[in-house]
Formats: sequence, C-alpha cells, structure tokens
Amino acid sequence: MIVDLHTHLVSRRAGEGARFNYCNKVVQWRLGVRSVDAFRAKFVADLAEGPVDKAVVCAIENSPLVAGNAETLAFCRAHSGFLYGVNLNPLAPTLTAGVAQAVRDGAVLVKLH
Repeated sequence: MIVDLHTHLVSRRAGEGARFNYCNKVVQWRLGVRSVDAFRAKFVADLAEGPVDKAVVCAIENSPLVAGNAETLAFCRAHSGFLYGVNLNPLAPTLTAGVAQAVRDGAVLVKLH
C-alpha cells in the first residue's frame, strides 16, 4: 500500500474572499480549478486514479487557505481514501486533551505547529 503522508485541503474559507497570493494563483491555473469545490473534486479524483492508495490530510488551524481540524476531519470521514491528520499547538495547555480527542477522532498523524 502506498500512502502519501502529507497533503493539505483547501479550506471553505478560501472561497469566502480569502486573498490568494501569486503562488496560489499559479497552482489554481496549473490544476485548472477555479473554486474550492473544483479543487476538492480533483483531489478526490486524483487519488482514485493515481498510484497512491491513501493520503493523510494535515489540517492547519488558523489558515485562511488550508482547512482546519474540524473541516479536515469531516472531509476525511466523507472520503474513505483520505486519513485525518490533526494540527495541534504544542504550547497549548489543552495539548494532552487535544491528542486524546484526535485519537478518538481517528487521527493517524499529529502535526505540532
């Protein structure tokens, strides 16, 4: 089995007027996508058509472009080829509880940011 250990999901917030920088615009142009839904559909289709069996989707909290924990978890639950990667703040006093919740949610990776 081939697993991509580090991917990201475009956030729904990106479709709500978040500012795309030049690099994001180039990626949109190269992928031929113009919306969050189009990107997500391509993301799912590319996984289904390619050599990779599963992909870990790593959340990034507080990003206007990358989906946070709740949004990433919901996406992974809806698409069986994707595995949940939680993003936690290592300095937060709730870190231990966050890790425990991530385990309950089925996270396969904890990214400390």
